[in-house]
Amino acid sequence: MVNSLTRRFSVPLVLVLSLATTIASGCQSIIDSAEKKLDGKAAPLKELELPNTSKMLTCCANLSARAETKGLVVDICPPMTPKVTLIIDQYQIGKKKITDNPVLSADAKVKSLAELKVQSQGTLEPAARCLLQETIGKLGKILIPADCEADTSVGALPAGKQCSDVTSAIKDAK
Repeated sequence: MVNSLTRRFSVPLVLVLSLATTIASGCQSIIDSAEKKLDGKAAPLKELELPNTSKMLTCCANLSARAETKGLVVDICPPMTPKVTLIIDQYQIGKKKITDNPVLSADAKVKSLAELKVQSQGTLEPAARCLLQETIGKLGKILIPADCEADTSVGALPAGKQCSDVTSAIKDAK
């Protein structure tokens, strides 16, 4: 009798255990895949002086390329990527116009570049930092690569402002 019970339950038990092992290894492979692809290193920034704005591009590129997160960023990245690219391109064009301007003295170039940087960091970086933290930042630590962590050394909100007050600097870019 014990032998028939053992036979009766051993096959289903083996099936259940093998199914549980398969599921567990599947979850682990997703985690391993994410860790391997991300390895905690941030990708190079398109514009060093606009770190959060640049991180929006690299973050969206990484998350959109990963099967595990592609669906999570479909509403965030496609509308933002062209706008962020445009903003960074305009910033770099502005820098080039200043540095290539033969009329400006070296001091005037330094001053103009500093003004452009301060003005851009004052408007674009708070917007990008807010967008990173309020959208992608809510996906969860296992899903967020280093590219998506907001740089808190720049982009602080101006006094009395909320994220909703500053994100138009990116959302309304044309």
